[in-house]
Amino acid sequence: SKTLPGRADLQKRETRMKQLLTDNSILDNHLRTNLKMIDSQGSWILFIVIGYSLIFLSFIMIRRQNKLILRKNVILTEHMHTLEVGKMELDHNRYKAEESDRLKTSFLANISHEIRTPLNAIVSFSGFLRQKEKPVIERNKYIAVIHQYSESLLALINEIFEVARIESGEIKLQPERIDVSEFLQKVQTQYYEENKKAVKKGLKLTLKLQPSDKDCFINTYPERLKSVIIHLLENALKYSDNGKVELGYVPKNSFIEFYVLDEGKGLKQEKSDILFERFKSTDEFPVSGSGALGLGLTISKNFIESMGGHIWVKNNENKGTTIFFTLPIQLEAKS
Repeated sequence: SKTLPGRADLQKRETRMKQLLTDNSILDNHLRTNLKMIDSQGSWILFIVIGYSLIFLSFIMIRRQNKLILRKNVILTEHMHTLEVGKMELDHNRYKAEESDRLKTSFLANISHEIRTPLNAIVSFSGFLRQKEKPVIERNKYIAVIHQYSESLLALINEIFEVARIESGEIKLQPERIDVSEFLQKVQTQYYEENKKAVKKGLKLTLKLQPSDKDCFINTYPERLKSVIIHLLENALKYSDNGKVELGYVPKNSFIEFYVLDEGKGLKQEKSDILFERFKSTDEFPVSGSGALGLGLTISKNFIESMGGHIWVKNNENKGTTIFFTLPIQLEAKS
């Protein structure tokens, strides 16, 4: 049979139970405290999470707004640039219109003066011819003057038409590859055939060509080059009284340097500075065989620059004048 526990055992068990209850109470209090702490920290964590979420959403919204603002700024900048370009084009067109109007006024004023001068001379000397008491020798001088001014007037009108036709696009030019020496020889022959004034003045036109074993070719506009050379020869004829005119060229690396040299009276420095200006004459009074009235060298300068070249003058007073101009060997294509 089992023996019942003694009093001492019961007391131990009771003490043990009390201890367990006490430990359970302490554990329960500890758990409650921890739960309160966790609940409090959870509120803070939730607050922090919500705060960071709001910050993140705000950041996303700000980025979207910034992109929208940047896109609008780009559009606004493009519009401003378009407006600025349009304004610049309007200013440029206005300047061109004003410049065109000014040049037209200047052209009409100058051309009326240039035409009126020979016409006045023709009318005046024609009136002298009506005076029958004038000697035959003097009447022949009047006829020569009238003929001179008539040729000058005709040359001026031809030059004006030449410029007008080219600027209006009526003349369509195509660059060609030409042999420079052969081309200058043809110009020399044609010049003698068509220009009787050179023969009358005993002008000797000398060609300074390169050796035949060094053929020189250039890609350019033959008609414009011919016009330039003729105008320069006319100018040399104008200042060479019974002198010599030399036409030649020197090949360079990427261009050819042409020159026309005369042994006339030469020009003063202040005269050579206006040599290529439109409607500027270096003569105080017209002389026999003066040719055109101030447009030939201007046309030559414009033609040379349109072909990518440059023209200048070198002179020694009382020793003659040399006009140089350059042209590129290969003409650049124009759009």
